[in-house]
Parts: sequence; C-alpha cells; structure tokens
Amino acid sequence: MDCYVGSPARCIGGGEGAPDRALLGDVLERATRGAHIYLHDWESGDLVIWDNRCLLHRGTGFDADKYRRYMRQTRVQGACSTLDE
Repeated sequence: MDCYVGSPARCIGGGEGAPDRALLGDVLERATRGAHIYLHDWESGDLVIWDNRCLLHRGTGFDADKYRRYMRQTRVQGACSTLDE
C-alpha cells in the first residue's frame, strides 16, 4: 500500500472523515519536525535533486530580480512504488 502525506492527502485507505484527517495531520506534523528538515543554503553552481515520490518539499522565497534559477524536470516510470523498488 502506498502512503502519501502533505496537502493533497485527504483520507487513508479509501476512508473519509475526522479520524483520517487527524492521523494524516499527526503524520505530517511528525514528518516536518526540525530533525527531519533539510534546508539548502544556495550557492552559485549548486545542483539539488530529489524524488517527489519520496519526500515533502517546499520552495522558499527568493529575490527573482537579483538571482536567476535554471530548473529542469525529469520523470521516470518505475515498475512499482518507490518503497518497493
């Protein structure tokens, strides 16, 4: 069974209601504690790669007039969920 948390998650196992939302809220709160957060201090030439299927991520603000971002996206199709691979 795949498990996803974050803002798109609404229920667990096809269920719906307060118990699912409470459990998802608890999992999200635990997953986003300081010990589980990586904050990247960008420097020119840095490259960061992540797998959207395996983690929560969020961009932070930056000065678009001062800095330029060069972003590329790659999609890979696997045979099963990342946890099983």
